[in-house]
Amino acid sequence: MPGIAFYALTLISVKLPPKVVLRLGGSILASPINAQLIKRYAEIIKAHLSRGVTMGVVVGGGSMAREYIRAATELGLANSKKDALAIRLSRVNAQLFNDALGGRLGVSLSIRSALRSISQQGFAVMGGLRPGMTTDYVAFLLAKSMEADILVKATDQEGIYDVDPRKNPNAHLIRKMSYAELQSVVGSGLHEPGIHSILDPLTVRGLPETRLKVIVFNGAVPDNLDRAINGEPIGTLVAP
Repeated sequence: MPGIAFYALTLISVKLPPKVVLRLGGSILASPINAQLIKRYAEIIKAHLSRGVTMGVVVGGGSMAREYIRAATELGLANSKKDALAIRLSRVNAQLFNDALGGRLGVSLSIRSALRSISQQGFAVMGGLRPGMTTDYVAFLLAKSMEADILVKATDQEGIYDVDPRKNPNAHLIRKMSYAELQSVVGSGLHEPGIHSILDPLTVRGLPETRLKVIVFNGAVPDNLDRAINGEPIGTLVAP
């Protein structure tokens, strides 16, 4: 009709920057302490933060924590005491990493304080939380609480294998798997102080409560984190 203009409304899908939780193994970061590795991780994370990515980082205790746990075992100390030692060491590693990132806030000592840190500066760094809880599970709880898109674990292996590659040279790297398939690989082991597995069984059991994508990769190559955040194939992808 004359005098009447018709406009077509086009809906544009805008892809928001992802929310990411990085579980950084102490065996990678501080066994022994690798300043250049920390520096490179910090550079990559800062670059993604500048693009709007929000990130939580959970750092483990590494071999030093396991050394203390061995000593505590010889001294006959309770598991809760061993866990407390490992938590303190993980927080020391977390403090070093937080300082490398230039964090204005200290290491987060609870999920609530981590969420507050993320809201104020775009990221949070944590170590362990309490006895009986692995840093894998801390990372899972943080990812669940901040409704993260991706949980990435930087470890001392290329990804997840069908059997332990440290014991079997014929182990096969699995590139993609479901939550259920991961459960069959990890099993349902109980927590022990200093537990060293590709992913904590309690974390694996909790994954179906979420829609998290989990990526496990070789943390000795920091640029793998960049690839994981950018959606490039790397390591093992675990998805619903």
